[in-house]
Amino acid sequence: MSSVPHLDVAFSWNGGVAGHAFFPVVKAVRPEWQTELVKYRYFTEGISNKLIGAHTGATMDDDPDAILIRIHGNDTDLLIDREREKQTFKLLFDHKCSTARLLATFNNGCSYSYIAGRPLDVEDVRQPDICKLIISRMVQMHGIHQSDDASSCVPALFSTLDKWMEIVSSDMRTQRTERMERDVPSAEVLVAELQLLRDSLVPLNSKVVFCHNDLLVKNIIISKAKDSVTFIDNEYANFNYRAFDIADHFCEFAGVDNVDYSRYPDKDFQMQWLQLYLEETARQSGSERSIDTDEIENLYVEVNKFALASKSPVLGRMGTSTSNTLRYRIRLLRVCHY
Repeated sequence: MSSVPHLDVAFSWNGGVAGHAFFPVVKAVRPEWQTELVKYRYFTEGISNKLIGAHTGATMDDDPDAILIRIHGNDTDLLIDREREKQTFKLLFDHKCSTARLLATFNNGCSYSYIAGRPLDVEDVRQPDICKLIISRMVQMHGIHQSDDASSCVPALFSTLDKWMEIVSSDMRTQRTERMERDVPSAEVLVAELQLLRDSLVPLNSKVVFCHNDLLVKNIIISKAKDSVTFIDNEYANFNYRAFDIADHFCEFAGVDNVDYSRYPDKDFQMQWLQLYLEETARQSGSERSIDTDEIENLYVEVNKFALASKSPVLGRMGTSTSNTLRYRIRLLRVCHY
């Protein structure tokens, strides 16, 4: 990773920023490109980051040297370990989980190679052939072993939530906005919910694997040939509970911009999906063992309990008064306050 250059520059973001403002990064990673031939493309799907593409081909997908420039959202470095993210780029590339190479970093962002294809939508993730591609890639990522050091395999879920609570709780008590009053409980309530969540989920002893931790549909790119998918935006990737990674993906079936939790997959869909997941896990590990119904059912129970740690439709179906669970509430709080 020492070969990745760091540029002492930073960029502000608004819709009117001209592409050529980012040329210092372009020149550092693609010095052979001629200034007048570089084209820029703005991406609008990002939630916490801003993304711009640069290429010299007719389109980004037609240019094997196309790059992405990502500007990190304000204060996201409080939540995301950027050094770990740099290591994750290499880890996923070395394990053939991604073809994206980290090309450079700068003071509030980074540049990396572009993966050709298109992001999935809420209809795609229900298609059986695409489900198989997602499952295959997820199992491949879940099979990564970063080292033989057991301490590196500690699940990140609660340490991350603890960090988020530490960052926001003091401000919540003194600087509550109107939107916070309407949508977010007090710090004391959130702390109690976090403890309840911990008490409910830790005893499940869900398997700890290397997870993406943010598998919303736009973070899954399908190739033009539609024969593979790649997971992008791996900022949160870390060792975590397997059931959480699957549950978080299922919750994302509801969408991002127009959230509809009626799209959360029902039990029949999940049981079929989880059977394929367990069969693929056995296949990739070289095992020929059969998967019984009890194993699928047990994973189904784990997954739907871990959905409580994400943006969960499960609560709504259980008849509770709120549809926003802890992880979502804390994210919402960050939006409200910052």
